[in-house]
Amino acid sequence: MRKPHLILTTLSLCAASASFIVPALAQDTTNTQNTSERPIVYPSASIANYQATPLNDVLLSVDVIEAEEIEQSTATTVSDLISQKTGIEVSRTGGPGSVTSHFLRGQESKNFVLLVDGARVHGDSSSNVILPELSISQIEKIEVLKGNASALYGEAAIGGVINIITKSASLRDSGFVSASYGSYNSQDISAGISKYVGGFNVSFTASKAQTDGYDVQTAPATNSDKDGHNKANYDFTVERRLSPDAKLAFGLYNGESEADYDNAYTSAKGTHEYEIENKKQFIRYELKNSELVNLRFDYSQSERDRKEIIDRVQTSEQKGKRKDAKLLNISKFGNANSNVDHSLTQGLEVSSSDYDTNGNKTDRDTNAVFVGYLGEKDAHSVQTNLRHDEVSLKTTAGASADMKETSYLVGYGYKFADFYKIAVSHSTGFRAPDASSYAANINLKPETHTSNELSLQHDKDGRLLRFTLFSTNTDNAFKYVTASDCMPGNGFGGCTKNIGKAENQGLEISYSGKTDIVNYDLDVTFQDPKDKDDGSDSTQKLKRAKAYGKLNLSRQLGDYQIGGVLTYSGRKLDFGGTGTASFTRIDGYISRQLTDSVSMNLKAENITNSEYETTAGYRTPERSLFLTLKYDFVSAL
Repeated sequence: MRKPHLILTTLSLCAASASFIVPALAQDTTNTQNTSERPIVYPSASIANYQATPLNDVLLSVDVIEAEEIEQSTATTVSDLISQKTGIEVSRTGGPGSVTSHFLRGQESKNFVLLVDGARVHGDSSSNVILPELSISQIEKIEVLKGNASALYGEAAIGGVINIITKSASLRDSGFVSASYGSYNSQDISAGISKYVGGFNVSFTASKAQTDGYDVQTAPATNSDKDGHNKANYDFTVERRLSPDAKLAFGLYNGESEADYDNAYTSAKGTHEYEIENKKQFIRYELKNSELVNLRFDYSQSERDRKEIIDRVQTSEQKGKRKDAKLLNISKFGNANSNVDHSLTQGLEVSSSDYDTNGNKTDRDTNAVFVGYLGEKDAHSVQTNLRHDEVSLKTTAGASADMKETSYLVGYGYKFADFYKIAVSHSTGFRAPDASSYAANINLKPETHTSNELSLQHDKDGRLLRFTLFSTNTDNAFKYVTASDCMPGNGFGGCTKNIGKAENQGLEISYSGKTDIVNYDLDVTFQDPKDKDDGSDSTQKLKRAKAYGKLNLSRQLGDYQIGGVLTYSGRKLDFGGTGTASFTRIDGYISRQLTDSVSMNLKAENITNSEYETTAGYRTPERSLFLTLKYDFVSAL
């Protein structure tokens, strides 16, 4: 049936038509000023080229979720917030705090890079990307770069890059307190303060949240207890300006979480829990004393400890340590007379990580050098990036390997007809196996990826309509297979091997803007992610829909801001030949600024109480309500 696709196609055509109809409806006939003369202000993104660039001028596909959008969002988790844009799907294997997979541009959930304040986040020994224990109220902004970015951010950045910018990195002589309560006895309190003291800017944020949860496993063999979740974290940063040209910052982060979950395979009727602790320390130095020297050095070290507990007995523990160092410099050249701007990016990056899982130890180190060029002249823009990575793997079982790959990106953009821009890019990338997977199959080679992108955007009067065609072809794609293909002694019943190919082609449509009547944001994705095992018939990739999207509408009514989000996802395949049906969900919110400092937000999730799954066999929340009160203040000098 084509009905799911027809829903999104209809929404997309409505958006395209609205780009011409809505401006006419919104125009004030009593005002003789041409609407095209109104100032257009778009958020800036640095994720696409390491420089703050207006969103409508970025050559690659980037979305920015600003503070106001975060405050008024219907999302109750960071993952929900991220997935409100094109090209991003989220799948949960359980309730709050459970394993959450993020699929960017149809790629595997390991094939993207997660940054917090520009620094890469610590994953686990299998290279899974792990979100930190942050509450939404602690986030200032989120930048999302979609598409193959290995030439900028290295190994695994195939689907894209997500950069979460926290309030601890942006608070200046201000503070906030936020408290929320909602369904399932969900409670969340967050606070932050920044103060300039004796030449130092000191920032501190913290949050604590808990929920009783609900029974998430639908299998009758599992127990019927609620699967709750608790988390807490704090973030401390000190910044000092050493001179007019230089500043130094250092800080630390600590996060803890624990959750109950169901497991139908191990002690099905028993209890299952995990406990996680994350620690991180960092130092950052910035120097800018000329157009040629705009330098930033970041160093961080982090630790992660995860304990698995079954029937109140600890059954396993994984400890991990990671160190990262990155040196980046941007040199700018320009000629005001010829309206030409050039910039050259140069960088070095080194990381090392080691893990201990019940006595089995693995090491994974990466060394990289990269360079990039960005040039603009009149209506033309060019971006090129080149990066060389060397990845070393080693295990206590004696397996070791050195893998080297060079990735590149070439892009061109052209603005024409006043309000239109076309952009095209070609890029390559790779992902090396984790050490444990390599130990189970020493014949593993890195995945290699080739991507192409073509976009057309119409940008006028604060309304931005963008169509993006994309494709990625993968050679030596990773796939988990049965033990017959694995090294002798592999005790997990299977291992990872290289299959023939994988591919995905698709179309993203985004349209956002505002009128005197309504603010709107439509994000729709059509794609066809599939595996081609050794040249055999292709199969749809698991947990990824061929069509999905969101329509976000909001309006100011007196002192109240009201809004709603319609979410649609097509059918997905899952493990064991199962699947999840297509679904539609409606969320909404009402917010009000009660005083100059106090605001209120009431969120309603799954208003129609739809029954749906993002992973086969796992329930999702029923109709839920969450009330948040927030107090913003300026700290006394």
